[in-house]
Amino acid sequence: MNLLNFVREIEKDVVEYRHHIHRNPELSLQEFETADFVESILETVDGLDSVHRISPTGILAEIKGTGPGESRCIVLRGDMDALPGEEKADVPYKSTRPGVVHSCGHDVHTALLLGAVRIFAGYKNKFAGTAKFFFQPAEEVLGGAVQFLEAGALDDPRVDAAVGIHVFPDLDAGIIASRKGPMLAAADGLSIEILGRQSHAAHPHTGRDA
Repeated sequence: MNLLNFVREIEKDVVEYRHHIHRNPELSLQEFETADFVESILETVDGLDSVHRISPTGILAEIKGTGPGESRCIVLRGDMDALPGEEKADVPYKSTRPGVVHSCGHDVHTALLLGAVRIFAGYKNKFAGTAKFFFQPAEEVLGGAVQFLEAGALDDPRVDAAVGIHVFPDLDAGIIASRKGPMLAAADGLSIEILGRQSHAAHPHTGRDA
């Protein structure tokens, strides 16, 4: 079966993965049922070389290619956590949990990554090297990615490239947008130290008021 036909064959499954995850959203660092669901799907995939938890809710899966060519390592990453909020859309797969909703698309990201695992596993004889799949918790609170770093997931074998995607409702279905270099903002922390200098009330201009 060619690749496009294979993708079409698993499309309905991937949509159902997304609907299941959307119905059962979990907040950052609480993605226990989501992680269990991901593992239950991975257990059905022939061709996986390893699957293990790198944290209570973080999962690393690996597929080693058996095809010819240069042996390199790539990471595909998807986040799993939902956000506080109420589901407003009246859809059959709407959130069943009051106050928690997949409003940032992480349900889609996780479902797509499960689909990617099935594709790589089904075509492992077509590539050399290793494909790693990071099912990442806690993207929204900056605590998920570091779990993979601390677990050494970027080593043995060392990762040559990493790919992450994000759904974007402004684009039509079937369109992928990319560019060379930075594309979207990143969340980070910033500390600023301000050193003041006292002054006499009669000479405020000689001071430094933070």
